[in-house]
Amino acid sequence: MLNFTVKPGEYFTIGDNIQVVYLGGSKTHCKLMVDAPKSLSIIRGSVIEKNALDEDDKIKLKKYYPEPDISPELKEKYKNARRKKENEK
Repeated sequence: MLNFTVKPGEYFTIGDNIQVVYLGGSKTHCKLMVDAPKSLSIIRGSVIEKNALDEDDKIKLKKYYPEPDISPELKEKYKNARRKKENEK
């Protein structure tokens, strides 16, 4: 799974004909705009889960599991590298 950070107004593409634009958000919400051909179905995950016929169908649905948190030592290493880079500017 690809995990990256974009700023409001930035976008990424999927294939040649799908563009996803990050419009902004807060700590718990984000706004996305998806520009894709009308021939593609774009359905919110909660709608798919809500419409699953029975428990077996719900179990078969793919779930996203966030990556585990990095160690405190590695966090500190990244913070120090970022500080060093900012001080060089």
